[in-house]
Amino acid sequence: MRIRLISLILLAALVFTAFAGCGGDSGASGGSTDAAAPPANADSSDAGTAAVTEISAYDLHPGLDYDGYSFGMLTSQGWSVDMPDQLLQEAETGDVVFDAIFARNRAVEDKLDVKFTLNTVTYGDLAGYLQNLVLAGDSSYDLCAHSPTALKALTTDGTLADAAKLPSLHLNERWYSQTANEEMTVNGCLYAFHSDIGFVWASAIIVMLFNRDMAYNMFALDNLQELALDGGWTLDTMIENSRGISEDLNGDGKLDMEDRHGLAIDLGEYVTAFQYGADIRVTEKDSSGQPKLSLSSEKTVSLVNKINDYFHDTELTCITSGGYKVPQEMFRDGKSLFCNLNISCIPKRLREMEDDYGVLPMPKWDEKQDKYYTSVSPGSTTVFCVPATSSDLDRASAVIDCLAYEGHERVIPAFVEQAVKVKYSRDEYSDAIYNMIFDGAILDFGTIYDKNGMSTLFRTLIKNGSNDFASSYAALEAAAAEEYERVWQLFS
Repeated sequence: MRIRLISLILLAALVFTAFAGCGGDSGASGGSTDAAAPPANADSSDAGTAAVTEISAYDLHPGLDYDGYSFGMLTSQGWSVDMPDQLLQEAETGDVVFDAIFARNRAVEDKLDVKFTLNTVTYGDLAGYLQNLVLAGDSSYDLCAHSPTALKALTTDGTLADAAKLPSLHLNERWYSQTANEEMTVNGCLYAFHSDIGFVWASAIIVMLFNRDMAYNMFALDNLQELALDGGWTLDTMIENSRGISEDLNGDGKLDMEDRHGLAIDLGEYVTAFQYGADIRVTEKDSSGQPKLSLSSEKTVSLVNKINDYFHDTELTCITSGGYKVPQEMFRDGKSLFCNLNISCIPKRLREMEDDYGVLPMPKWDEKQDKYYTSVSPGSTTVFCVPATSSDLDRASAVIDCLAYEGHERVIPAFVEQAVKVKYSRDEYSDAIYNMIFDGAILDFGTIYDKNGMSTLFRTLIKNGSNDFASSYAALEAAAAEEYERVWQLFS
């Protein structure tokens, strides 16, 4: 969705040592960017001069008092980002983001007279755990936060309430991500939704970094960030700027992970970010709103060929082994000009980096492309849902609405404006660059509900160094189309 970046912080505090790993549109990617209408009792005589007052969630839920109700929340632990921390903080810590979370919860607890409690379950067990609770009629939980890919089975089996039918969730307000929720709405139903309650969505957005010292002091490259702001940061431009960078640093006669390169990359999900950067999605919705396969095109074929040439040229790129952390550590150590990674990885991996670095969007396919796009790591981000057995769905959704509003006002600004744009950044261009990145963050229905490998076809071809898109796609097409149709029919 279009990220509404209020003045505070994209994912605040490079102090995010709490992230267990790397992974995130919210109020930084969240909610409508339209100003809300003034309250109904506003004096219309001042309409031409009075400033518009943005409505709050409390204006939409006046006079609520839940008499100390214990509001149960459920999320996962032991995965790539610290999901529990976005839901509950027991006390202030001095960390700007975590203190914003504490303040968010305290504000809602005080105004609605509720008390938040949290239970965590291992990432891989959470979906089954929640499913069993609902089958048993257990009403312990009012909110669950989990990754969209891990929740997908629960969106079609009756475990979750349909958020689109909960009147106390004001999904058109600015504290919800319109883009993400439109993508997850299927046949008019929305069982998992994105809101500004937490920061994990934004932290899982994939960005491109470059070594500023290397670019400007060693190789006298043009100003890449000004180029990006002017709309000219394309894949061809990135490839050209990767030339002449490689050097056999240890003198062993070969180029490998001990040497310097234009780009260092692990052939996992960060490869897929180049596909989304070129505005190529697995599915797009037709005029009826039904997701349909859209991956097959001449543009996709051309992208496969171009990326294969780029990645498998050892004079330009180092394909690393040993996991996704390795290219990030190479970048930290000055062994690559470019590196792409989740925002959550920046404080984890680059705190000890001596060189200055800058942020860029994922490159466009060409300058005709309307904007910059990037992917959100679907297995590492968080969406929210309401268990169907919540003891009072109207109460649950009203509390969630207020949590999302307070998150939009407090948590997202802290994370985005103070952490990402300040603590994670080292130059004057980052504010504007991050705005563009958040504005183009993509969540793809075709990735969430993939069953046979269609969503990973692009990176599989790159991993294998194969340009045979046509036959590889044809082998998957019928089964993928059938699965997406099945999911569509299950939503009602």
